[in-house]
Amino acid sequence: GLVLAFTMQRLRRAQVRARAQRKGLEVLITAVENLATELTTDGIGSQVARYAHDLTGAVWSTVVLLDAEAEVMVRYHCGDVGDPEDGAWEIPISVWGEVRRGGVLVTPPREPDCWMNVEGVGSVLWVPLRGANECLGVVAVALAEVPDEVGVFAKSTIRALASQGALAFERVHLTLSLLDRSLRDELTGVGNRRHA
Repeated sequence: GLVLAFTMQRLRRAQVRARAQRKGLEVLITAVENLATELTTDGIGSQVARYAHDLTGAVWSTVVLLDAEAEVMVRYHCGDVGDPEDGAWEIPISVWGEVRRGGVLVTPPREPDCWMNVEGVGSVLWVPLRGANECLGVVAVALAEVPDEVGVFAKSTIRALASQGALAFERVHLTLSLLDRSLRDELTGVGNRRHA
C-alpha cells in the first residue's frame, strides 16, 4: 500500500509538471509567432519581457539592450521591478562576460544586490539576447525559486525566447537600415527622390 501511494504521488507530480511544460511550450509558440510579425523594436522588447514573465511565472522580467561598450541603451520590463536608481540597471561585469559568451547564469538574490530591490526574489536567470552575429543584450528574469531549484525547462524556454527575440531585433534593424539606404543617395548621403 505504501509503495502504491508513493508511486501515485510521484505520478501526480509528473502529470502536473507535464501540464505546466505543455502550457509553457504553447506560450513559447505564441511568442515566436508574434515576434515574427512585430515591426518595431519597442514592440519586440516589450513582448520578450512579457513572454519571459509568463513562461516562468517570474516576479519580474526585463530585457536590456546594450551598445558596443556594454552601456544600457534601453530597457523593457514586465512585473513589479520596484523603483531602481539609474545606475542600478548596469549589468555586472562578471554576469555580462559570461552571458556575452553565450552562457546562461542563475545568480542568488543579493548577487548583484542592485537588481534585487523587490520582495520575493530567490534568484535571477540571465540569458543572452544572441543574434546571428553578436550579443545584443540580456534577458533577466527574477524568480521566486532559489538557484538550485531553477529547472532546465525554464532555462531552455527562456533561452529559445531570447534567441527569437534577438533575431527579431536584427530583422527590424536590417529592415530600417535598408529603408534608409533606399531613401538616400549612395555617394552624398543626401535624400533622393523617394525621400522627397
